Amino acid sequence: MNPTPASFYNLSTVSPSIFPDPTKYYVLRTVKSLGRLKCLKGNQVIPGSNLNGATYMSECIPDNHQKWIFEYAGNGYFKMKTKELKNQIIA
Repeated sequence: MNPTPASFYNLSTVSPSIFPDPTKYYVLRTVKSLGRLKCLKGNQVIPGSNLNGATYMSECIPDNHQKWIFEYAGNGYFKMKTKELKNQIIA
């Protein structure tokens, strides 16, 4: 039996110590963007910022806005933060 989307993504019973490592930064790419080298880029939510502060796919470059850390928030949820904006919750 295939899991339903709700049960497949339910991490509330998964130990936060196995995924992801809270001491490492990750570069996130979608499957469709692998050939185009696009990476998820965090943006500061302030007036006048690029795309009004939205997180978006951008050309992969050595940039602290594209390095993500995951902070466990309990009940299977994580807060994502960029290395550049590590004091701001992005997603």
